[in-house]
Amino acid sequence: LMGRVRNMNRIVGLVLFGILFLCGALYMKGLNGPLLLDDISVLVPLMELDPTQWRLWISDQLITNRGALGRPVSMASFFFNVVNHGDDIRYWNGVNVFLHLATGLLVFWLTLFLARNGDSDKELVRARWLALLLAGVWMLHPIHVSTVLYTVQRMAQLSTLFIMAGLLAYVAGRQRQVRQERGGGLLIGLAFLLCFPLAVLSKENGVLFPVFAALVEAIFFRLQGNAGTRRALLALFTVFLLLPAIAGIVLVALQFETRVLAGYISRDFTLPERVLTEFRVLVFYLYQLLVPVPGNMGFFHDDFPVSKGLLAPVTTLLSMILLLALLVMAWLLRRTAPLVSFGLFFFFVAHLLESTIFPLELVFEHRNYLASYGILLALCAGLFRLLQRPRIRVAAGTAVLLVLSFLTGVRASTWGSYEAFYSFVYTAHPYSKRVVTIFANTNAEAGQFQEAFRLLDRFDDAGFSINRLYVMCQRDGFLSDESIHKVAGSLKGIVEHHAVNGLFKLANLGLDDQCVFSSTAWQGLLDAVFRLPVSANNKGNLMMYRAHFYQREGELENAISTLEEVYELTPDSPIPLFLATEWLLAAGDPERAQVIYEEAIAVVADSRKNYAEYTGRIDVLLDTGSR
Repeated sequence: LMGRVRNMNRIVGLVLFGILFLCGALYMKGLNGPLLLDDISVLVPLMELDPTQWRLWISDQLITNRGALGRPVSMASFFFNVVNHGDDIRYWNGVNVFLHLATGLLVFWLTLFLARNGDSDKELVRARWLALLLAGVWMLHPIHVSTVLYTVQRMAQLSTLFIMAGLLAYVAGRQRQVRQERGGGLLIGLAFLLCFPLAVLSKENGVLFPVFAALVEAIFFRLQGNAGTRRALLALFTVFLLLPAIAGIVLVALQFETRVLAGYISRDFTLPERVLTEFRVLVFYLYQLLVPVPGNMGFFHDDFPVSKGLLAPVTTLLSMILLLALLVMAWLLRRTAPLVSFGLFFFFVAHLLESTIFPLELVFEHRNYLASYGILLALCAGLFRLLQRPRIRVAAGTAVLLVLSFLTGVRASTWGSYEAFYSFVYTAHPYSKRVVTIFANTNAEAGQFQEAFRLLDRFDDAGFSINRLYVMCQRDGFLSDESIHKVAGSLKGIVEHHAVNGLFKLANLGLDDQCVFSSTAWQGLLDAVFRLPVSANNKGNLMMYRAHFYQREGELENAISTLEEVYELTPDSPIPLFLATEWLLAAGDPERAQVIYEEAIAVVADSRKNYAEYTGRIDVLLDTGSR
């Protein structure tokens, strides 16, 4: 029997290595994928930095404006790519693939530790095969392609990596305590004092780690141990879970309008509508995990319909009933099938932040990078309970892994180039506003104006009206005042991402002299946009363009006052003040420039970021002007 166990262990190790190799090979097809959404705003500025000056800019860029804590662990990993690989996206995505495989190993080990119900050789072999199947399914599932190859979502990957590492340390530590072995407390300390902070500093989802740990405790351990161990555990969860949860709830409640409601101003859904829609979104995620065919995937899901009520559509109520049934099932199975119960609860806990009240976009697949572990664990554990014969388990598991490998290979190949990616997402989501405008603008830039207009004419909202102006600019090299006024007068609804992006592209054409149009007419278009709901961040960015147009037309006072308005919208950023200082110095007004510059320096003093690049340049200008 011992010989058979050793042979089984060798086989499990070889198969696990084969899965890792296969998964890495499949993802190689997509390493040249396009930069998307937050890639542009977060990673492109890093790629443009001088690697030899890393000591200077690491203090400036280590803290990003994404998230409350700045995500420095993730940013540090991006600096590694800047210094060693420049802007070669293959290596950036290669690091993501490596992290995916490393997390897959943690999935294997965590599942192995959770699945061991006893110390018998038979139980150990069963646990290893279950862990192997789950690790393979998780690594090879095609839903994760849009996390691994969406480069900036290394943040989600790192947060997941440290959460899984922390849970593994916690489970191993608790098992040691239950067996009254030494070292259990040290492992639990590492989980909470090392892995937990690293997860939070990678992405804010890491704050859920104590909830996951409490879930492990409630289902698998139930405070087993001596009196001292129980007291220590209760103190641990009081400090790391109960008190922070109370503080967080109170903080959100006291600042509900600014932290929650304010974000809905620029959304085309309300808070109640988002909450209702998320019931259907969670069921959609379950469907993607259960039926992972390409048509159910994609990247842009802004075409997901909003729920207007419990029966509008009726699937809202049906989704609520299904999710409630899963929760009840998880509760009922907590004793007889703890792995299934834990997996179901895990899925819901993982979505507590991104699929509840906060004004995020409705659907993104990368929100399941961590959450999918729970559902896949429940499925694999359930499969093992249903299929008692080992040969049938092996056959079924092999079939599942082969199908997933094929689907992941197909999907990863669509990320291999800009053209392949957008062709795929357009096929999957032909009514996505983002995809349609990107397709239209790409056609316009290639000189295919008729096709661009055909795509844009399918929709009627502010974003498509503005993007039509961009296509006209590309085609004709100029815009008449009448065409701009016509669009300005027709604007309605919400200023969404595709509208703001169209304004940016249009403004750049004008400032770069690639298209001629009246600055006054363009300012009127901005006024029309600002009469609609628009987020403070987008408004600030658009007003920066407004200031540049004023400065270009010689209207310095309007330009400076506009920059001051931008500063009022974003008081934590001194950049508009720096720009105003430089423009005033260029105009020969050093006294006024000095006043604004001192205000900017006061902002810098309270900032987490280093603005040495700006202050150094302006100090030289001030010194030159004083001579």
